[in-house]
Amino acid sequence: MNEALVLVIFLAIAIGWWMGRYGLPSLRFFWQRPRTKEYLRGFTYLINEQSDTAVDTFLDQLDVTPNTLEMHIAIGTMLRRKGELDRAIRVHQNLLESQSLDASELSLAQLELARDFYSAGILDRVESILCDMVRDQTSYFKEAMRLLIDVYQDMQQWQDALDIATQLRRQISSSEETKRLCEAMGHYCCELAEEAIAKDLPKEAEDKIQQALTYYPGCVRASILAASLACRQGDEASAKLHLYKVADQDVSLFSEAIDHLSNLTIDEKSVDIVRKAHQAHPSHSNFVYLYNAINQQQGEEEAQHFLESEVSSRPSLTALGTYVAHQSFHKTDAEVRGVVRHTLQTIVARRDRYICLHCGFRGNQMHWLCPKCKRWGDIRQRHGL
Repeated sequence: MNEALVLVIFLAIAIGWWMGRYGLPSLRFFWQRPRTKEYLRGFTYLINEQSDTAVDTFLDQLDVTPNTLEMHIAIGTMLRRKGELDRAIRVHQNLLESQSLDASELSLAQLELARDFYSAGILDRVESILCDMVRDQTSYFKEAMRLLIDVYQDMQQWQDALDIATQLRRQISSSEETKRLCEAMGHYCCELAEEAIAKDLPKEAEDKIQQALTYYPGCVRASILAASLACRQGDEASAKLHLYKVADQDVSLFSEAIDHLSNLTIDEKSVDIVRKAHQAHPSHSNFVYLYNAINQQQGEEEAQHFLESEVSSRPSLTALGTYVAHQSFHKTDAEVRGVVRHTLQTIVARRDRYICLHCGFRGNQMHWLCPKCKRWGDIRQRHGL
């Protein structure tokens, strides 16, 4: 009896050691065992840095099951990032053809397939897939709506983008995402307002502008559009009020209001608001407006004092160029003056006027939607060197 007990204990210790070292033995029948040779061949390809062949080998041997779904998704994502979109599409289409995945898993495969088509620029296919997901309220319908908004932005279908954003807004709880979404919705309304203005539909444009400010009260673009619309209707006083509002909404964007303010009558209030905005956030547009306003209202001498103050307190190439251009040089210095002025103007002309605060994109044209990072309202006019 004691010998039998010792034997049982010995076997238990041996089995425990074996399981700890090698894991549980496979209880599957021979026809269910892994295709060891094929898997080893796949690893050999990986070791030899033949990643494409390795992927194909694994995919050929890897059955689609809930347990292997994550692996298929990872492989498809890797292929998409490498730019091998045809292969990524095949991987995700293969998942959708499987009978072993549940509705949630199929929804994930749909989303990944839509991302493949989006990367390939096949936007109509992307729209079709995502609209089905949103309509059916699949497990990943929120992610589908986010991608669908990007699709409609790329297609410049602003009303569709606004409709989907409105649906998404009701589904999310994050305050930060809600804030960014409302800002985007404000810009969609502005795009629609611009289309209405181009079609000479002022009432429709006014409605869209008010809608933009409802979604996003700090929408500078909406205030500028409202001022532009007021100017078209001959209401200069109303136009100025809309432009003054920009300084309170976002003073760093007030330079965009100057282009419109420069076409209106200069008065003390306008000069005072521009001066305060320039002190808070200097810009070339503000500077030029103030110089012209002072020169018109107070004369050349006061304008010269303003130039000297600007060059000393906020030195920049634009300020220096304006200063040099308005100095009283002797005739013998005319040639030097011309060279200096030409050089400065050339340097200034080569500078990128605008920069994205989010991604650093630079350009000479104002974009409300950054072409690089696709964020709304982060482009600002550069100041200084």
